[in-house]
Amino acid sequence: MKKLSIAFVFMLLFGIAFNSSLIFANGEDWVKKSDLPAPRMGSAVATLDGKIYVFGGASDSSFCSLRS
Repeated sequence: MKKLSIAFVFMLLFGIAFNSSLIFANGEDWVKKSDLPAPRMGSAVATLDGKIYVFGGASDSSFCSLRS
């Protein structure tokens, strides 16, 4: 679980997370999941009960809105 959290935080903080992925700790294989609703940079990330939550951030043109 800790590897999963670290991997997602790393991806989001460096602006690579235009899509979401999942890593399995046992084999460290990447599995592509669905795209995020909109690209984000500068977001806050938290994990709770095996789920990853992304808060705030901005796109290229504006700050995050409630539409995403």
